[in-house]
Amino acid sequence: MDLLSEAIAHKGMEFVLVACDTDFVPIIKEIKEKFLIKVNLYYFNDFVRNSKFSMSNYIMTACDKCILITKEAVLKSQLIKNENKDEKDNHLASP
Repeated sequence: MDLLSEAIAHKGMEFVLVACDTDFVPIIKEIKEKFLIKVNLYYFNDFVRNSKFSMSNYIMTACDKCILITKEAVLKSQLIKNENKDEKDNHLASP
């Protein structure tokens, strides 16, 4: 997805970004300034320096809101509930 194209098409809206890569910072700043779009960052951090999940403060300061994705949140999510429901429904439908 091209964030700039989406920003042009959806001025004044809010974006949700799942990332930890600082490469997004310039485009985040541009869409916030030019198109008044709020950017909410959802991220995972294992709090281990230089790991593949280590988080940069640089991207966090560019976003309007930062939300840590926890294992507990994923397990409580609607997606997990729907998958479990589908499994139960499939189990009941099986002969």
